[in-house]
Amino acid sequence: MDPVNELTQHRYAEEKPAATAEDIIAALDTLEPDADSQAAMLIAATFPALKQAMDRGNSKQRILALLSDKGVTLHPKKFDRLFNAELNARNERGERFCCVTCGQSITKQKDRGSTSVTSSDHDDRAKRGEA
Repeated sequence: MDPVNELTQHRYAEEKPAATAEDIIAALDTLEPDADSQAAMLIAATFPALKQAMDRGNSKQRILALLSDKGVTLHPKKFDRLFNAELNARNERGERFCCVTCGQSITKQKDRGSTSVTSSDHDDRAKRGEA
């Protein structure tokens, strides 16, 4: 047998048979997100509580320490990047947590007149210089 045919036959002998759709689906089901994706999903899932904790005056360092105690270690810059990305994504979907004009936090609390502050109310007042 000539060397070219021998090499070609050796290559084909090592090829794996094509996987079935079921094999591919089973393999995809076992995939886990990488550490960055897991951190982003965690920030997204806990975002309202994180935002409320910050609005209550808790420092980023204190929040990071709490996360670390719970087994989640994030560098402060990575936390900022993930938190701001989630804030921007929610703002783009219309889930306002702060005024787009002045940056002031918007809390949805009932005041004494039993009305709630909404992002559009606050944004309108900010545009008029009333916020």
